[in-house]
Amino acid sequence: MHNKSLNYLKVCLSRKCNFNCIYCHSCFKDDSLQDGDILNAEETAKLIDGFVRLGIEHMRIIGGEPLLREDIFDFIYMVSSAKRIKQISLTTNGFYLKEKALALRGAGLNRVSIYLSSLDENKFKKITGVDGLAKVMEGLCAAQEAELAPIRINVFLVKGLNCEEVEDFAALSVLYPIDVRFIEYLPGRKNPINFRNLYVPGYVVKNKIEFSFGPLIPDKTSPLEGPATYYRIKDAKGRIGFINLITEFLCVNCNSIVLLYDGKLLPCLYSSTFVDLKEPLRNYEFKVLADKIKDCFMVKPQVNKDTQKQHFKGYSPYMEEWD
Repeated sequence: MHNKSLNYLKVCLSRKCNFNCIYCHSCFKDDSLQDGDILNAEETAKLIDGFVRLGIEHMRIIGGEPLLREDIFDFIYMVSSAKRIKQISLTTNGFYLKEKALALRGAGLNRVSIYLSSLDENKFKKITGVDGLAKVMEGLCAAQEAELAPIRINVFLVKGLNCEEVEDFAALSVLYPIDVRFIEYLPGRKNPINFRNLYVPGYVVKNKIEFSFGPLIPDKTSPLEGPATYYRIKDAKGRIGFINLITEFLCVNCNSIVLLYDGKLLPCLYSSTFVDLKEPLRNYEFKVLADKIKDCFMVKPQVNKDTQKQHFKGYSPYMEEWD
């Protein structure tokens, strides 16, 4: 019997990105991969049907930068046409949204999340390596016009980089019908920079917002909205969300699994455990394929616990309390 609580599939369509963010979570970049090693849109869409049969309801397309995939529209159309996924969302850096938002909506995409590092042009360029803030903001407007909503803005706050912009980001939720989500930063395994003492705890961000805007009002969330806890500033058009990866140990209740562009299925983004679906898929070994997917579903609960102990240990001063 598989884990019934798993209803969220993250599909990593690309290992490539046009940004070079200094705090990138690019754990799976592999420049040795050839085009034939990567699942095409049709192959990936075929796998989705197997996940749906095991309870997947929400699919999020991630990367790298997924909009670098030339077949992104074909993939979304194939999945949305089956009408078996309740919600299809996509996470992007927003650089290509101005040109592609309307076509994404037409293909069947429901909503987008945009990583936004700073609202200051110079800081944005310093963090991402790209002079692209204006283009990202144009992409955000295009996503609103295409009704890829409610739009989410994801913000990793890091001391010394952008943490003094908390109030500016929060103000966006007051003025516009968008969700601004503050995410506790956790370094990737291959990140050469140690941010152990540079992440900003979510409760610090919440206190700062309440000092400027008044008490945050708890807001209801749906099961398809992921791990964020949402609030509203009084009379705001949008919401404030917190994803406290470190201080609240969200791994324990995680309900997602991850499919990579090369056919590997992981129970966790930070896990070294995976099953390879590419060969049985291409060899039409559907019984083997189904068994491998079920194996990943089964191992998920234990991976949650092991990953939290192994990877988060040392990043959080609260981990000793959890032990």
